[in-house]
Amino acid sequence: MRVLFATWAQTGHYQPLVPLGWALRAAGHEVGVLTHPPFAPVVTGSGLPAVAVGPDIDVTRQLRERYAPLLDTDAIDGAAEFSRRGGWQGRGSPDAGRRRDEAQNRLGREMLRIVLDGCWAMLDEAYAYATEWRPDLIVYEPTGFLGGILATVLKVPSARVLWAPDFSRPMQNLSQRFFGPVLERFGVPDVDITGTVTLDPCPTAMQVDDDLPRRPMRYIGYAGALPVAPPALTRRGDRRRVCVTWGTTIHGLGIDAAYRAPDVLRALAGQDVEIVLAVPTSQLAAFGELPSTVVHAGPIPLTAVLPACDAVVHQAGGGTTMASVRSGVPQLAVPTLPDTEFNARQMARTGAGIHLAADDAGRDGIDKAVHELLTEPRYGAAAGRLRDEALAMPTPAATVRLLEDLAAGRPIEDF
Repeated sequence: MRVLFATWAQTGHYQPLVPLGWALRAAGHEVGVLTHPPFAPVVTGSGLPAVAVGPDIDVTRQLRERYAPLLDTDAIDGAAEFSRRGGWQGRGSPDAGRRRDEAQNRLGREMLRIVLDGCWAMLDEAYAYATEWRPDLIVYEPTGFLGGILATVLKVPSARVLWAPDFSRPMQNLSQRFFGPVLERFGVPDVDITGTVTLDPCPTAMQVDDDLPRRPMRYIGYAGALPVAPPALTRRGDRRRVCVTWGTTIHGLGIDAAYRAPDVLRALAGQDVEIVLAVPTSQLAAFGELPSTVVHAGPIPLTAVLPACDAVVHQAGGGTTMASVRSGVPQLAVPTLPDTEFNARQMARTGAGIHLAADDAGRDGIDKAVHELLTEPRYGAAAGRLRDEALAMPTPAATVRLLEDLAAGRPIEDF
């Protein structure tokens, strides 16, 4: 069987696809990954074949030039208000609430424009390639809209692979608005961006409740060519241990106002804990001199070190959130971007952690939240339940049979 993958050219979006790509190739199937030419080395570096189509678009540069400048104080305050109230109800004066609302809407619109611009730039060459190669199945991540378009136009079964709670599900209701040019060009009534089936790594309590055909698939923490974690960090020590990590996106885009890891470190200075700082060396300048209680671990596989931690503090990115779930560690999520707000809220509703709004994340707020995670047993118990459910899910290798049935038109059996 031939399987064509599609991804937005960002590592956090692509990496969750990699273990399934490996599993399909190991089972003897052909795999190709559609992507922008500058991202092709990331794909081939993961051991999968890249299909570079379209112009040389640097998505990271677009994010830095077009998206990052929009993340101003109003946008961060708007994210905090959204997280606290679950909607745009405003706080303080009506003008302040409107500014926060508008700032968050600007963020969402610009992000969608960047994703769709990349999709349109790839479409002609991707369609020509897919028409000639004739895939039996198309696999894509939630912002890999090209996969949904090709599956719809070519009438090929498809699987959407989630990497966190399903924030993109409501977009299906707006697909005619988003994909008007595609509908007109190919004469299709709609574009199915949710796929024939959704492969979902989230425990039930963490996921949205809808009627989509979903099948569980275990989250595997592939994070690229990272070094092996030091043995001392993979087993528990004499003191309680807290991991602080902030991903790579926020710092990489230069969004200083949203990079809260140094604030977290200062807030934890008075607690009797060992702190594992899992950030790249390029981020260290933001911290100044590190206290003796801090171990700089560098960029390491989180799934190797988190099981030996008593809590983790992070920005609620998809990879970090799911690595924490798989590791069974209580979480403090301090998000500032719209999608990370969604991840944090869905995680906290399970009881496995705390979702702290951005403007509540001062020294006292962080200190109090971490103390609560370390001293209240209910967080550890809930995190353990999430871990057990996550690890009981079928592996990507076990999921290959389901995809073979899907491509062949056979009924999909429940796992």
